[in-house]
Amino acid sequence: MVQHTKFSSYDGKTSLFSLPNTIKLNNPLLIAGFPGPGLVGSISINYVIKKLEMQQIFCFESEFIVPGVIFMDGKLHHPFRIYSNSEGTICAVVCEAPIMINGLHSVLDALATWAEDIGINNVFVIDGMSIGRVSDTEVNSPVISHSKRNPIILSSDESKIINSNNNKKDLNIESLIEGSSTFIGGIAGGLLSSCISHNISCSVIFIPTQSGIPDPDGAALTIELLQNTISNNNFRVDTTELKKQGEEMKHKLINLIKSIKQQQEQSQLIHDSKNDPIMYS
Repeated sequence: MVQHTKFSSYDGKTSLFSLPNTIKLNNPLLIAGFPGPGLVGSISINYVIKKLEMQQIFCFESEFIVPGVIFMDGKLHHPFRIYSNSEGTICAVVCEAPIMINGLHSVLDALATWAEDIGINNVFVIDGMSIGRVSDTEVNSPVISHSKRNPIILSSDESKIINSNNNKKDLNIESLIEGSSTFIGGIAGGLLSSCISHNISCSVIFIPTQSGIPDPDGAALTIELLQNTISNNNFRVDTTELKKQGEEMKHKLINLIKSIKQQQEQSQLIHDSKNDPIMYS
């Protein structure tokens, strides 16, 4: 049984506590996803945890995390948790509670300190990239087509993360033009910054998605991208269930948008009829 251990941030206001488990971590890679556009990060991480039957090994306690618990699978859970597969080669981070902006650095520093201490060499952050809302979408294309799903991978060490030029082509990965720059903020950017400060190789995967609706199809594409990008035999996840959920979401959106358009057309007809001049014989 692993003893109860604690990792703290530089200011001592955030701590990670280990939970009773028998897992021995073996220089694992770490994947993290947080609530964002399309909930791609959250959906991806929770699906991986479920399919790999991962076990919770750590929880966060911080004055900067809004107090509360999550009820799921028939019991209460901490809102900010770390999981591991049974082999100890993959860890996953889940955050389901708001973090106060003034404490973001404290919380993420505690996570990066833990990652450095246990020997994590690679961190992958999953996030959605908003390209429009459902209300802006035409009836015939209420969701993003796969041809427009060009993921963007940014890394502190790109040559170490992406295997080859062939993979880039096959995975349809976009990269920033050499010499250009961009800013990544929020919890995803904060974690990447903390990793760099602790000399941990890190990458972020952005999947184009629509804001305002869950995107299980985007999450499935992200997981498949990870499987083709990283070299870990224990990371094999069947995304069939997610793709099915994505198809169901598409059909619901199509029906919803058609219904809205029909209501708009009927309202316009009523409006026009009221404004027509009355003809008398």
